[in-house]
Amino acid sequence: MATPQNSFRVPAEVPRYFADRGLKPGFSWLDIWGEEHAHAFTVAKAVDVELLGVLRDSIKRAIDNGQGFENWRAALKPELERIGWGKPRLVVDPTGERPDRKVDFTAPGRLQTIFSSNMRAAQAAGQWERIQRTKEALPYLLYVRTTSLAPRDQHLRWAGTILPADDPWWRTHFPPNGWRCKCAVRQVSRFEREDRLGQPGFSDERPALDEKPFLNRRTGEIVRVPDGIDPGWAHNPGLAAERRRAAADALAGRIEAAAAGPNPTAVRQALRLGVEDLVRSEPFERHHAEALNLGARRDEAAATAKAAGQSKPAQDAAAAKAAPWTHVNLPIAVLPRRLDALRGIGLERAPVTITASDAAIAHSHAAHSSVPEDWVKLQAVLDQGEIHTSRTDPTRIWAFAKVSGEEWSAVLTRVRGAWRTLTLFRPARKSYRANQRAREGRSVMLNEGENDADEGP
Repeated sequence: MATPQNSFRVPAEVPRYFADRGLKPGFSWLDIWGEEHAHAFTVAKAVDVELLGVLRDSIKRAIDNGQGFENWRAALKPELERIGWGKPRLVVDPTGERPDRKVDFTAPGRLQTIFSSNMRAAQAAGQWERIQRTKEALPYLLYVRTTSLAPRDQHLRWAGTILPADDPWWRTHFPPNGWRCKCAVRQVSRFEREDRLGQPGFSDERPALDEKPFLNRRTGEIVRVPDGIDPGWAHNPGLAAERRRAAADALAGRIEAAAAGPNPTAVRQALRLGVEDLVRSEPFERHHAEALNLGARRDEAAATAKAAGQSKPAQDAAAAKAAPWTHVNLPIAVLPRRLDALRGIGLERAPVTITASDAAIAHSHAAHSSVPEDWVKLQAVLDQGEIHTSRTDPTRIWAFAKVSGEEWSAVLTRVRGAWRTLTLFRPARKSYRANQRAREGRSVMLNEGENDADEGP
């Protein structure tokens, strides 16, 4: 039997939109609303995180490799069978609001909806990025007639509309504008705009924004939806991704500006505020959730390899292949001034921000289950804790402190002058700190609570 062929070339901007979307299980498509789709990958009835991860990763590979639907579907089938979703299964609504449903994630119609909606959104985001980059030369967008055999009347009325690329109408009406919507936009020059406006069927007048109320029966919220756009689709995927990047850039700029400031204490304070904002933000929550997902998949792959009698290196290789770490390091804390000596000789201008990767978060969770908010405590552990160094391993420091009545421990390592978190956890034994202090080569650099208040943070 011939392998189904249906491939296309995907522009480089498209994978960037899809790559950093976290997982958000949901029983109903109403659970994840509008622009939230630009930040989280979700599939209706996919309340199982492993299932959602397999679907997300398979579409990411399809985007990276330019696969079409049939090739994607053929590759996905054995993956669904591997995790026990190769046939219909009963799915329970976590909220208890809806009756249990038997769902078949191999059904062609369901898979077509999953594939096309995610592909179209990713392509739209990639196109928007290119539009913003080239709008000086091609400053207008033309709404192009749908290629659907059964077009929506409202979408047909929008066909021929020519508006500036930055017109607010594109915030809500940039295609796709609904399930299975095949409308498109095309960038045009000033010359083509003038030429088109002289022909029937083209207009530079912004279509009326008629709205109607829609009740989200999952949340009870009544929202206004533009007439002609399916509920939940009145957003621009590329603009949402752009805002997400702008927020990250703003934080980076805030940290950079603070580091260039003349007042060391003000620098540290500004850095602390910026990093704490990040740790308490939704992007870090996604980073944490994805880390736990990767860790669980790695553990499962390693356990399978071990059960098959494979060696430890083979188990590690199986884990790395099943779920490679992204090695994205996010700022998680700021090195206190009392630890400045640890920046090292010749490293006076080395970064004072401490980062945590997905590997560190997953490792910490394996030692003791964690939630994103726990990582705010790392700063207090470093500010107030007992700090250990070791002559046998000068690139690491250990920190111990009681925070909110609980004992916490952290281990940091220095890589090319910058400090990264290896683990943050609550020790299971009360004697853990004393046992660590007694280890060979270990010395106590600072006892818990030693800090010069006059020096500031």
